[in-house]
Amino acid sequence: MNVAEARVALRERSLWDVLDVALRFFVANVRAYIWPSLLCVVPSAAISTLVGSAAGPEWGWFTAIGLSLFAATPVTVMTSRLVFDARPKTGEILVTSVGKSLALVPLRVLQLALVGMGIVFFVIPGAWLAVLFFTAPEIMIAESSGPIATFSRAQRIIGAAFGDMAVMSIVVLVGRLVAVVVLDVSARALLTDLLQVSAPPPVWESYGGVISYTAFFLVLPLEAVARFFSYLNVRTKTEGWDIQARFLEIARRSEEGATS
Repeated sequence: MNVAEARVALRERSLWDVLDVALRFFVANVRAYIWPSLLCVVPSAAISTLVGSAAGPEWGWFTAIGLSLFAATPVTVMTSRLVFDARPKTGEILVTSVGKSLALVPLRVLQLALVGMGIVFFVIPGAWLAVLFFTAPEIMIAESSGPIATFSRAQRIIGAAFGDMAVMSIVVLVGRLVAVVVLDVSARALLTDLLQVSAPPPVWESYGGVISYTAFFLVLPLEAVARFFSYLNVRTKTEGWDIQARFLEIARRSEEGATS
């Protein structure tokens, strides 16, 4: 990643500033996110709905949570390119996402094993490991590292901003739960009030359904962008990217002044 070519200002940001920048970046590049978002939402929601219909809502949600560990990969890859490249190729992004998703499998297995053992034996270490792995997929995708190297890298850079990452992980979790309820209520209101169509029961009665699963995945693209900007913010804090960017800008202006 070339700091000098970043399309966003690299500086230390607060939690809410990170969320604000992520939202504005997503809206500004919404056309580029269409296909990665569809690939993130549609197959995962369809599979979860089919499993939930066939085996029950508990298996549907188990499938949805499992797929969510990989579903946002196309959006994360697109974000990593958009931050440093104004015109990434969508086809290349989608192909790259397949390889990145496969590469994430051993990392997710390591994550589930460590966090699971931490929660079973000692709750606090499990929560600590969960926060540590919060931006681990972004590290692996952006830096093309292996699972062990990614875990070691996460220990080094997230440790410097552990409090911010802990709060961000809580915000993401709560935001996903709220989004499921709000989108479920909104979709049922649209079906019954405007379209005069019979709507399925709400998620708190049916515990699942196509609307609930779709709502669960609809929030993932924006969440993926926020997670990537959290990763950028941590690297800016730990590696002084803001200082590097300023010196590079000064050097560029000096070169332009010398040639003019």
